[in-house]
Amino acid sequence: MESLEFRKLTKTEEIAEVFSLYPDDWKEVLLPVWSNYAENSEVYVLLKEDDITTLGILFHNGAPEMEAFAETATLLFMERKPYIGFIYTLPNFRGRGFASLWLKELKNALPEKTFWLTVEDPKLITFYESNGFSLQDKSPVQEEWLLLTSQ
Repeated sequence: MESLEFRKLTKTEEIAEVFSLYPDDWKEVLLPVWSNYAENSEVYVLLKEDDITTLGILFHNGAPEMEAFAETATLLFMERKPYIGFIYTLPNFRGRGFASLWLKELKNALPEKTFWLTVEDPKLITFYESNGFSLQDKSPVQEEWLLLTSQ
């Protein structure tokens, strides 16, 4: 039986090391602005044995690249609904359910919360719907959709 652990990272060095696992284009978006969000965000990882399979960030008060849903994002943050961003499963762990498990563990860790996220790839809508999210809105200005956890 494999050993899995869902963990919130608390040390700056751990977070910096984990961020190095993101694709370069994600790092270009996240790293220059992370200091603006770090205080009100949490980084979670799913480990198999001691290897990170999946990582993601829970933003509690603002997140990068929210232009497509600026007004809605402001309202959701005011309602204390955290935004899930930068979910990433490392290539050698894809297709094995780790992203779904990461989402399940996050919901289990914070059962009272309603979460939301945005996707730019319409193929991801079905994935998130199968993980308890429902489609809420499509951006009128770009190919982006907003989903919210079903309660």
